[in-house]
Order: sequence, then C-alpha cells, then structure tokens
Amino acid sequence: MGFGPTDAQRDLRDDVREYARTEIVPLAAEIDRNEEYPAEILDVTDAVLDD
Repeated sequence: MGFGPTDAQRDLRDDVREYARTEIVPLAAEIDRNEEYPAEILDVTDAVLDD
C-alpha cells in the first residue's frame, strides 16, 4: 500500500498547476494591484472543486 497520491489526484494536481500557470500567474500583478480577484477565476475554481 502506497502513501502517495492516486493517479486521479496527480491528474487533478497537474491540471490545477497548468491552469494557475496559464490563467492566474499572468494576471497576478494586476490582481495584487487592484486588490480584486476576477470572478471568472473563482467560477472556474469552484467548478473544478465541485467535480
């Protein structure tokens, strides 16, 4: 019995990392400057967590 993540958990982790790298990181400075988090990102995050 292993204590590492399952294949599904690794897939989710990789998908979230890719999403963050391509969608959130490019907006990070603007998000910080405006002190607001775009609703679109929250909607996607909520949808991913619901699956």
